[in-house]
Amino acid sequence: MIKVMIERKIQFGEEQAYDLAAQKMLSAVLLCKGYISSEQLFVRGKANHRVIITTWQSTHDWEAWASSAERNVAISFFEPLLIEQERVLVLKY
Repeated sequence: MIKVMIERKIQFGEEQAYDLAAQKMLSAVLLCKGYISSEQLFVRGKANHRVIITTWQSTHDWEAWASSAERNVAISFFEPLLIEQERVLVLKY
């Protein structure tokens, strides 16, 4: 089992649009092989800063999702709302 931490910084004023797009991402990932769970955390005092932590059965499952057409489509909805490219860390136990 692995955890993947994704950090995203959103343009100020676009937080609501981002949250709607993130819901589309969640809908897509729920059907993905190896996906276990996720949580979205808010950085205290920074309304435009999100950290998403997902749990996967294996690195292979995460990599399949990370390079999938479904994820690329979902990301295309909120990528224009970001200040910088998302940062991804794959964490192992």
